[in-house]
Amino acid sequence: MEVNFNRKKDPKLALALAAKFIDRMTAAPPPEGVSEHDWAQAKTKNIAYAHYIIGRIYFDSEQWPSADRALRGALPLIGDDQLRAAVLNDLAWANYRMQKAIEAVKFYGQCAAIRDLFRTRRPRAPYRSKPSIIFSNELFPAACRILNRRNPI
Repeated sequence: MEVNFNRKKDPKLALALAAKFIDRMTAAPPPEGVSEHDWAQAKTKNIAYAHYIIGRIYFDSEQWPSADRALRGALPLIGDDQLRAAVLNDLAWANYRMQKAIEAVKFYGQCAAIRDLFRTRRPRAPYRSKPSIIFSNELFPAACRILNRRNPI
């Protein structure tokens, strides 16, 4: 499902696989050795991602009502802020294209609030004449400082 989605070769197959995945995953029992809690988390995360894939395929093909339905199905299941921001942004654009301005503004506002959280965590990039890489992960600031010492402005 994800491979077909990423390759963008056969969207109909990716839609069918994602829909089948959602149907089977909702009724699937936990595998041996996996706790109920861990299984519930994994199942929710994967179902949310499948809804996102469906919504994104409809979004890319400009089928706005179908994209809206699928992305709204993913929204309550998402725990990851980056994926939530992507879904909210896509929902806002889909609603804008369907001429539902109030809904679009609501989704853009929620998306902007999440992006502000990421903006405060990102280390500042030095001013350079050439492009520099900005790492959003908190583990990389030391590496950035080392690289900046080796490549002076």
